[in-house]
Amino acid sequence: MAAPIRLGDYVKEAWETIKPRWVAFILAGLLLMFASQCSFGLLAPILLHNLIAMSRDARREGKLPDLGALFNFDNFLNIFLAGVVPILPIILLSCLCTGVPQVLASVVHPTFFWLSLLGGVVVMAASLVWGGLMIWTMPLVVDKGMPWMAAIKTSMSYARGAIPGHLLLALVYGILFACCLPLTAPIAAGVLWVAYEDHAAGLAEAATAVEPDTTS
Repeated sequence: MAAPIRLGDYVKEAWETIKPRWVAFILAGLLLMFASQCSFGLLAPILLHNLIAMSRDARREGKLPDLGALFNFDNFLNIFLAGVVPILPIILLSCLCTGVPQVLASVVHPTFFWLSLLGGVVVMAASLVWGGLMIWTMPLVVDKGMPWMAAIKTSMSYARGAIPGHLLLALVYGILFACCLPLTAPIAAGVLWVAYEDHAAGLAEAATAVEPDTTS
């Protein structure tokens, strides 16, 4: 069973980790946004993975962020798939629920536009729930080097035991990351890592049940 989500504690502890190193983390946030935009989002999974790893090192060892490590491409394919595969169902759902009605509204009849608005609500709700289920995927790859499919299965298996709390964690994480401010992206990564540490034992048990060979 999943442990409670202590969101307030995660935000506080993440900020306490970042605060003494705020200049370096702001620079890392700026680099992340710039590189992600220049690569049309293709580097986003790698950059996110490495930013979470920076939060881990700062929390565990008191290290300043190594800005060069933001562009560490070790294990590239596994990290890329861990970042991209979880969002594919939402992209498909968005196309079906909003893209298709918009096309129908322009080709068949304008009333289909209202169907696209309803579809947008469905996509937002599904994104939150799905995001909560997938929230541990990247931290598992960061901490364990876990294969992307095993990380997805483990995250889903663990999070479905406490959907409301995980939904709230995904919402706060998404808001922090979507603010597009250099400081909020490192805070989002820090919150996710602190939360992961709090749930590491339960996730390890879930990983053993889901993929025994990946936890040895």
